[in-house]
Amino acid sequence: MKYTIFSTDLMNPLAVWQHFEGEERVYWHDTQVNRVIVAVGRVKRITEAELADYPWAWYSQSFFDAMEDPIWQNMGNELVVFTHYYVKEEGKAYWVTAADSAPVVAPMTVPSLQHTYEMVTTGDYTAWQSLFEGIQQAIRSGEVTKVVASRKVAFHSETPFQTASIIGNLVAQNEGAFIFAYGKGDAVFLGASPEVLVRKRGQDFMSYALAGTLKKDDIHDGGDRLLHDPKNLREHQIVIDRIRQTMLAMCDKVDVQATHIMELPNLYHLRTLLYGHDTKDSILTMAKALHPTPAMGGEPREAALAVLKQFEPYERGLYAAPVGWVCGNTPLFREAGDGLLIVGIRSALVHGQDLYAYAGCGVVAESDCEAEYTETATKLQTILKAL
Repeated sequence: MKYTIFSTDLMNPLAVWQHFEGEERVYWHDTQVNRVIVAVGRVKRITEAELADYPWAWYSQSFFDAMEDPIWQNMGNELVVFTHYYVKEEGKAYWVTAADSAPVVAPMTVPSLQHTYEMVTTGDYTAWQSLFEGIQQAIRSGEVTKVVASRKVAFHSETPFQTASIIGNLVAQNEGAFIFAYGKGDAVFLGASPEVLVRKRGQDFMSYALAGTLKKDDIHDGGDRLLHDPKNLREHQIVIDRIRQTMLAMCDKVDVQATHIMELPNLYHLRTLLYGHDTKDSILTMAKALHPTPAMGGEPREAALAVLKQFEPYERGLYAAPVGWVCGNTPLFREAGDGLLIVGIRSALVHGQDLYAYAGCGVVAESDCEAEYTETATKLQTILKAL
């Protein structure tokens, strides 16, 4: 397909998202570089071999191999291209479109709403205890060293949840995160993820090891406690080791940077950046090799996933799974095949008046059941504050 670039005075990407309500669409805001991409008008599913014919392709992959829960509406496990891409960066905005002219979108203001809602999921601590104990049994038996447990919490509103408002709030409240929303049918999966699964530039990969969490509370010490906490450091090292091992199988050299603190509005995380050099593999090949890292699934991987399938009482869908962009052919960006994929955490699935929020945490031998449950409640605040 032939795409044309048109400059535009429209500076509100949420207006684009709102204008195309009901269509398959993607909203992406990388707050680290302040770049926004909004894609609308599905063309088709493509293969990696077809990337050069399109400017960008949206990739999403389910956490497990398949999804059966109807709330996910056949979302995921495909590489999708669109008719229109709205891009905003460096104070400028433009359309990249396969149409003869750019879409006409009114420069509307999207208000920040305060939703009225109630929690439908109540009394789930008992289920959490069962999940936690199942994991601890697997740890004691030597099957696993770590498993990432998670919760799905349902909310209901008297009126439909307004995704444009939620996205705007996520952007305003989560500096340094990757704000994403993917709408298909009447479902919208959205969130503010702090975690890069894999970035590819030329022949080099980069990935985050992001594991080990501490709530800020009233002690703002820059995360110094976390950097010296044995339980969190051990949990973090498990993730570093697995990502490094995976990269070494696909790259000539892997550099592991110093572990440091990633500060979010309500949390500190341990973060280590890993760089793999001189690869011949694609970003999707690396993503499939990495996913799920021990920060999302556990270690060893297959044993941890078996524990989750046995004890976690819901289907994860796209939660904690790869989502993001793969570059195609555009003079404005890098070579075809470059891209950035994150993991879909600090996220929720919206269906009209119903919203399902997700949060997880790593469980190791030293973990405390109540403390880990509290950690998931803290992580749920990313979504709840945006409502």
